[in-house]
Order: sequence, then structure tokens, then C-alpha cells
Amino acid sequence: MSEWIPQRPEELTPDWLGEVLHRGGFLAENRLLNLRVEPIGEGLGFVGQVLRLHPEYEFPEATAPSSLIAKLPGQIAKNRGAVEAGQGFEREIRFFRELASECALATPRCYLTLMDPDPKQAHRER
Repeated sequence: MSEWIPQRPEELTPDWLGEVLHRGGFLAENRLLNLRVEPIGEGLGFVGQVLRLHPEYEFPEATAPSSLIAKLPGQIAKNRGAVEAGQGFEREIRFFRELASECALATPRCYLTLMDPDPKQAHRER
């Protein structure tokens, strides 16, 4: 799987999510037939887009999630730049990669974290 990162809700596809879940060991010999993407909250978030994903599988599997939350970068350049300057995206990703499993508070299962090594360049290229 490439390290391509969806930037917009319409870029979250059954093929992309199926590959993520297969790669992570959460989906075995199954495939996604459909993926419904639903925004959470009103409009765009201040620093990102938060979406609920509803995958539809060919066959039910115990390890396959029935719904997931996706957090995509925001589309408002000024807001996104402020978060990037404070390393906000990196801090959140590092929390899930390095600290969540040791945290006393309940945290959601993280299925995937990806971050552009140069998010400013990636945003300019779109």
C-alpha cells in the first residue's frame, strides 16, 4: 500500500479502506462492498474534517469494525497552517502511536495514522 493520504471525504473509498484494514490484520479474506461517509458536526472543523465511516462487507468478520472515525486535514489553509506550525497533527499521531496503549483513560482503537512528511508541500500540490 502506498502512503497516499486522503485529503477529502470523497477520497475515502471502499478499496482504500479495505487495503488499510487488510494491512492492519483487521480484515482477512473479505472485501468492502460499499463505504458510506458521514460528516460529524456541522460544516468543516476548525483544524480538520471529522467523519464517521460505515463499511459494508461482503461477509461479516469479528475483527472488522462496523464503524470508524476518520480525521482528515482541514481545507482552510490559514487554520491548517496554524496547527502545522504548532505540530498539532504530529502530536496527535504520536499520542496514538506511542502513548495511547499506556494511558489510563479509555481511548479509541487506532487503525491507521499517516502524516505527510512535508504537509505544507502536499497541501500546495492539490
